[in-house]
Amino acid sequence: MRVVPYNSGCVLPGWLSEPPVRPRIAVYAEFILAVGDAGTGELGTLPANVRASGWVPLSDLLPTYVGLIHHGGAGLEADAATIDAGTVQRLLDDGALRRNAREVQAEIAACDHSERKREGR
Repeated sequence: MRVVPYNSGCVLPGWLSEPPVRPRIAVYAEFILAVGDAGTGELGTLPANVRASGWVPLSDLLPTYVGLIHHGGAGLEADAATIDAGTVQRLLDDGALRRNAREVQAEIAACDHSERKREGR
């Protein structure tokens, strides 16, 4: 078994191919909204450091950001009601979180490399 990212099909937004100008944090959760082709205009005016986008494949987004806020899993945990600027700053600054993420990344890469080697690729 190996990790194979599946992202379905989409057109990547142009900003994703540009290097981030400041640390990028992705906020990721699953929301099911039965609104058809509605855009993000209903969100109103967003702060300058917030980008509204439709669906973006995580395998393309992951290499460009330093943190991920999502609906569950390991790492830094916080209830939605308690996430504040300090929580986000810890996500950016906590070296232990970064080391742990790199260890998991290396484990996944090693598993993928072993599988490819077994398959002769």
